[in-house]
Amino acid sequence: MCKSEKTSFVTGAAATALLCVLAFSGVFANSVFVAGDVSGVWDADSVVVVDSVTVPPGDTLVIEPGVQVLFLDYFKFYILDGAVLHAVGTETDSIEFIPFLQGDRSLGLDFINASDESILEYCHINHALTSGVHLENSSITISHCLIENSKAPSGSIGGGAVEILSGSNCLIEYSTFQADTSVDLGGAIYCSQSSPIISNNLIQNNLAGYGVGSYGGGIAIEGHSNAEILNNTIRNNVVHATGLFSLGHAAGGAISCTDYSNAIISGNLILDNTVIVEIETTSDGGAIFIFDASPIISNNVIAGNQAQGNNGGAFHIYASQASITNNTIYNNTAGDSGGAIFAQFTTGLTITNCILYSNYANVGPEIYLKNTDMDVSYSDIQGSWPGEGNLDVDPIFRAGDVNDYHLQDSISCGDDGYSPLIDAGSPQYIDSLVDCDWGLGFAACDIGAFGGGAMVTAVDGGSPEIPADFLIVDNYPNPFNAATTIEYSLPEASNVKINVYDELGRSVKTLIESHQVAGRHSLIWNAAGLASGMYFYKIQAGDLAETRKMLLLK
Repeated sequence: MCKSEKTSFVTGAAATALLCVLAFSGVFANSVFVAGDVSGVWDADSVVVVDSVTVPPGDTLVIEPGVQVLFLDYFKFYILDGAVLHAVGTETDSIEFIPFLQGDRSLGLDFINASDESILEYCHINHALTSGVHLENSSITISHCLIENSKAPSGSIGGGAVEILSGSNCLIEYSTFQADTSVDLGGAIYCSQSSPIISNNLIQNNLAGYGVGSYGGGIAIEGHSNAEILNNTIRNNVVHATGLFSLGHAAGGAISCTDYSNAIISGNLILDNTVIVEIETTSDGGAIFIFDASPIISNNVIAGNQAQGNNGGAFHIYASQASITNNTIYNNTAGDSGGAIFAQFTTGLTITNCILYSNYANVGPEIYLKNTDMDVSYSDIQGSWPGEGNLDVDPIFRAGDVNDYHLQDSISCGDDGYSPLIDAGSPQYIDSLVDCDWGLGFAACDIGAFGGGAMVTAVDGGSPEIPADFLIVDNYPNPFNAATTIEYSLPEASNVKINVYDELGRSVKTLIESHQVAGRHSLIWNAAGLASGMYFYKIQAGDLAETRKMLLLK
């Protein structure tokens, strides 16, 4: 039974015909048909959408695990003005938003000024047109979802899977986006004028292509967006522009970051993405394209990416400031210049603690600069590069998986060799975690994607500042809207766990649980998708513990 206070059911001949189709195809005995305004609870086996549906302003629709929402034609699903869609499946019993018959398409889920309490969890969205999920001023949560074979066609802005617009500071986590397409921007995800957290997702086999200007095979960020792109695997995405009658531009096989966006791109595996060259097109930035932006890029593995026709196998950076720290940039290819990095008309570009090795281009296999000032230090660059602490040595990666770029450590980890990049990074940084799966250095950080993570504050021009006591600097800002920074100090290396709780003492999220070195640390918590109110965070480090409160205001 499908319980609902405001669901429009189709009756008469239309319902009879559809029911016959269901029965003939052996689909579900427990099915209902909906159109127009909907709210309440859907718990039938299948809910057949026979015309566009709307969760009206202020109302709530709950969809139970296991429900299939079947779209009979090109219909929209709207969630408007403070309305809540609570679609929470389980790992073994997901909620599906799919076409009724093969070849049909829905027009996706549109959240417009929707409540931040809306959530899609363990949902499967397949073959949507005009983006699987469209967000406009809607900071919802998307978690453990699969969005595939969906498309942002010509005339839409972008984001085959998810389009994020106008202050949608959403959380997108532990989800898979694959075989999604945008004609222009963001094969999987497009973001403008928003600050989402995109973390721990698999973004693969997506396409931004066949527009004259196509950017971001996986993710496109623009319009003053401060997105956080954290700990994702972004692989095998493609950008393919056309230029048969005008000059086309294809850029950013994995990510494009443009138009004054200050993204944080950290902890990602960015592998085997491609920008394809075509007649009368240019192709730049096999992995990441940066234009008029100031991103922070740290602790990423960027390998096997290609800018087939032109510049920047890994990075193409134009008229931007960027901080590139502790990245492993390996085996990327550009058809023209800058196998690893191509930078033009750029100032304030810094590269620290990075590996640039085995990259290829006709000119400048590792770095090619044009009208650019760049500071490179404590990095391992094949062919050498001037700068303090720079090396030109084989990094000696761990044997085994072709995409394992951990450094070998025969002393602590039982590897066959010992990398010269252990403890070879800038003394301004230390490894935030000393472990065979992370950094291995004690005197300084390691060079490469698995080193660094924490800055050292000098005292009297000498040794790092180590706190005498366990100290928490209150989170800032406080009160806060969506995101706040928590700072703390450790007098000695400790196992650290930070939990967030609501006013009733219920656990909301574990922010970190790892072994950390002595010194000062910070992390950002984004509360997108949570209701306004008082929250508490508790930090446990060894035998020490502190609890502080913070106020979320939206």
